[in-house]
Amino acid sequence: MDSANSNVEVTSGHLNLISSKQNSNGSIYMEATGTAGGIKLRSKSSGIDLYSTGNVDLNSVNKNINIGVFTNDITQSTDKIILESSTKISMDTEDIDIVASDSINIISQTSDIKIGTSPSNTLLGFQNNNILLNQSSSTSD
Repeated sequence: MDSANSNVEVTSGHLNLISSKQNSNGSIYMEATGTAGGIKLRSKSSGIDLYSTGNVDLNSVNKNINIGVFTNDITQSTDKIILESSTKISMDTEDIDIVASDSINIISQTSDIKIGTSPSNTLLGFQNNNILLNQSSSTSD
């Protein structure tokens, strides 16, 4: 298509894009090939849901991944960002900055919190209602 814009409009029902050959590695592929192009998803009050039985990977080569910061207008900012996992949330980076205009809560239901250079090299920790300095565990209760 050689026009500036192309539209697919659904006035009722759904627009379904289906890779229908079962038991294959077929996929649905979207690509913006222009050097200044991109892909934008916009939704009203029902939101956007992503479901997968495999990994969901996000990567921005030498750029940022921004969640909840599309505008500098505070009235348009994201209300909450919730990260939830059944086993573990991992972060591996050079620096971590945490800034809050109110409270910072770090809660462990087992009272096992460690701050240090590794899990076995604790500089400051909390375990069994004890404060740990330069040690990873305590036998005191």
